[in-house]
Amino acid sequence: MNVTIDITDNATPRVRELMEKMSPRQVGAAVGRPVAQAWRNALKVLPPNKQGFPSTGFWEDAARSVTWTPIVDGVLFSADKQGLNQRLHGGAITAGEKALTIAARSEYYGHGATEFQNLQLIVFKSGAMALAEVVGRGKRGGKKTGLIAYWLVGRGHSTRPQAPNPAVLPLGKLTAVAQGAIERSVLN
Repeated sequence: MNVTIDITDNATPRVRELMEKMSPRQVGAAVGRPVAQAWRNALKVLPPNKQGFPSTGFWEDAARSVTWTPIVDGVLFSADKQGLNQRLHGGAITAGEKALTIAARSEYYGHGATEFQNLQLIVFKSGAMALAEVVGRGKRGGKKTGLIAYWLVGRGHSTRPQAPNPAVLPLGKLTAVAQGAIERSVLN
């Protein structure tokens, strides 16, 4: 995920005047580090998953993935964390060739179904599918008993749409940090 923050459109007349005195390379050098750090900090404080399952460290990983690179006309900010763009823009997640596995219990959250050896497919009368972990047998060796580990979303089907989360990329805050960095750079 690459980000462009155009501060010239939102800049105060004073910041615009200061930017005109700086080369794009100077602007990039002034804003790169503080804006990247502000974005990292914003990601680190986002709340954990909605199910209340133990954290997988997604937001911390996303924060660590934030980088900045000076380019000819400014600075390029990037965050290379799978799923970050999905959380920013939202939308349904559609199963491709394989089924999506959605953790049904906290002990399976953040783990792939292939990490468990004793999962068995269950198909309900409604057509819903799940993977269950076999934990034993009923009385006198009867039916197997288990716990649903994952719900399956089959090929071509989608999850409920995920709401967009603008806090993933707080442009107003990052623009303010960039403007402050330019002011400090020129005034020092």
